Amino acid sequence: MSFIFHDAFGGKIGLTTDNIQQIVDIAAGVEWHIENNFTLVFTTPKYIGYHLAQLTEADNGLIRMVSHSTKDNAFVWVDLNAPAGLDDYELVLSRSLSMP
Repeated sequence: MSFIFHDAFGGKIGLTTDNIQQIVDIAAGVEWHIENNFTLVFTTPKYIGYHLAQLTEADNGLIRMVSHSTKDNAFVWVDLNAPAGLDDYELVLSRSLSMP
């Protein structure tokens, strides 16, 4: 599995063994190397987790909605400002976005 990272202007970010830890948290036991100064290559099979966030102009740069799961082929968005104890899926059912 390989990754190329880009800056806000679309340019490739150069990778070195000195700066890679600022970009990616690589666990012990994972085999990896850098190719052509821009490509991070993992050779050890590993699970990759991700967390999506919605950023809207109305939220003034604050992350209000996050998703780390899906249900019925849609992202389940959780409102970080919602009262505790509510069922996440019921809370954000109307805000779910279809996955491609």
